[in-house]
Amino acid sequence: MEASCDSTRTIPPCLHTDVCSNCGYSLAGLQQAGVCPECGRAYDQSQIILYGWARGKHEDLATAKKSRLAWVFLASMSCVVFQSVNLMINRAYANWFFILAAIVVLMNVLALLRRSNVDHPGQIQVRLNDEECVQYDSLAGGGTMPDVINGHIWIVVAGIAVAILAGFVRGLIDAIQFWIWFPFSACLAVVLWFYCRRFRQAISQVPDNAIADRNAAYCRATPWRKVTGYTLAPVGNDTHRLRINRHNWISPTFPVDAEIRCSKEQAGHLRQWLEKRLAASRESAPQLNDQDANVP
Repeated sequence: MEASCDSTRTIPPCLHTDVCSNCGYSLAGLQQAGVCPECGRAYDQSQIILYGWARGKHEDLATAKKSRLAWVFLASMSCVVFQSVNLMINRAYANWFFILAAIVVLMNVLALLRRSNVDHPGQIQVRLNDEECVQYDSLAGGGTMPDVINGHIWIVVAGIAVAILAGFVRGLIDAIQFWIWFPFSACLAVVLWFYCRRFRQAISQVPDNAIADRNAAYCRATPWRKVTGYTLAPVGNDTHRLRINRHNWISPTFPVDAEIRCSKEQAGHLRQWLEKRLAASRESAPQLNDQDANVP
């Protein structure tokens, strides 16, 4: 299919989506822009929606490809295997070991359940538009518990800081331990307070019908001006691994790292679109810097 890529704001027709990015409802036969009959979310062709499986640090039992599930499971159990050495050395460690093992197993079970509830063509979703890119790894929708934890976890850390202070006043904690752990927990509580406030503001703006769109409160999209490069390499006949790198002050990170369903034709158009998008962001970066310099 012939695609028009004269402008970075033009999505090639072969990369148009025919599935609602929020609920996974098929939009085949409907207009290019409209409202999803299932969830009521407005849709158009202003962004590229890619589906597939997570790779790298994004990968877990909920997002991995079926052929990699055994490997991912073994990797998730590595901490339990490592701690079993401590169990053999110190039998008194048994209670903590079994608690750790139970937590890891429970997390794996929950990940598998989350995997089975996905109604989209893939386990993950990559969204690319003119301004930014993002990868959503939880397409089944959020829950009450994650919202509570992300919105109020600072209270738990602040409580730990108060408990340390109370223990020091009562003589249960010596001065060295107090001056190590109290400032650390207090500072962490302050940092988490800002994070939780931002999360609560983001989750309050999420529509009631949000399913995959709910990820916007959990995942910050990466502007193209902060992207240093990308790789798009074939993995199978109709799959490619897409990695988009962002350099931070410590080391490169990958806001997008996924094995996507993508034919050779689609990959060619996608590569051309990404090149133009990155070139446009680099051309606009000096202009933005000049504007910032003129701000008093």
